[in-house]
Amino acid sequence: MELRQERLYDALARPRTQAELRDLLGMSNSGILSLLRRMQREGLVSPAERICHTRIWERSRQSAAATCAGRAQASISP
Repeated sequence: MELRQERLYDALARPRTQAELRDLLGMSNSGILSLLRRMQREGLVSPAERICHTRIWERSRQSAAATCAGRAQASISP
């Protein structure tokens, strides 16, 4: 995972709107949307819900489980 993806993934510790992510990471609207869509194709994030024209994004459930498992494995490896 590249640095921008890691930062975005960490920011999604709780569901956030595209605007929140844009402001938090200092990216443009098109940049953050492009990154979110790429990460969605990779199964890392997914849109949680849509309120009017605002989409709320979250970590995908399968990626969160894999990340937790990976971190647990890394912490017990010598």
